[in-house]
Amino acid sequence: LAIQPDFTDAILNRSAALCALGRPDAALESLDSLLSAQPRNIFALYNRSVALAGLERFEEAVQACDAALAVDPNCADAWHNRGVCLYRLQRCAEAVESYDRAIRLTPGALQLHINRGTALATLGRYPEAMAAYDRALGLDPGSAYAWFNRGVMLTEMKRIEEAIKSYDIALSLAPDYAQAEYNCALCHMLLGRLEHACKGYEARRRLALGPLTADLDGMGYETWTDLRRYCMQVAGSVALVNGFRNMALLLGLLIGHVDASLQLLLVLGQLQLFLLPSIMRVAYRRLGLVPGGGKPA
Repeated sequence: LAIQPDFTDAILNRSAALCALGRPDAALESLDSLLSAQPRNIFALYNRSVALAGLERFEEAVQACDAALAVDPNCADAWHNRGVCLYRLQRCAEAVESYDRAIRLTPGALQLHINRGTALATLGRYPEAMAAYDRALGLDPGSAYAWFNRGVMLTEMKRIEEAIKSYDIALSLAPDYAQAEYNCALCHMLLGRLEHACKGYEARRRLALGPLTADLDGMGYETWTDLRRYCMQVAGSVALVNGFRNMALLLGLLIGHVDASLQLLLVLGQLQLFLLPSIMRVAYRRLGLVPGGGKPA
């Protein structure tokens, strides 16, 4: 560009590199300059939609995709990015339509099928979402991300055991997949399997989640109250005990509300309601507390 400032391919490649480096604002500036001279350049129009999406200006990104598609209705990448932006705008039905157009053009694109499944699951169209994830896994059975998203959907459907199996496969393919390990631990705890609490806590630390962050969106619960209520329901004949036990570990080990967790654990320990001393020791150690209260000396 120092030699030939209007070298189109160099400008396009530079804008793509800037977006990849997390500098979509700089990319947008270059692309707008190029488009002032070449307003129907399909690659510049598409790259502009990517830059706008990187800036979270999703309405404008959809408009940029539309401009690209007005030039070339068969631009699969523009249909795909349009779907992504519509999903971020919570216009999921429209997102599915865009993904469908992209898939007709590039049926072997793995990410398209995953994204389509996610949009369908958000709409509550679970059988279609499952079929989309299955198609993705047919293209690449080794996609940890596809297995993870399948697990998220099954969690939303309250099919917890099946969700755990999907998370387990994701972790067998990508052992350091912290979000999958975290979600898997939550599922186990919802079923009263407290031995998985520590794994969830370690995954939480790797994800650097802040205190009082319930991370309920990916688990299909809109509020902490919803999750707490579900904890109380899943434990069968000892729902009260196991529900409180799950709540204690969810509060302390996963969500970071240490005081509330300790109080619940102490009550359960004092009442000797199915809370083994080993579990108490693990909880104290992981919470950085000592019996009797306070921090270790």
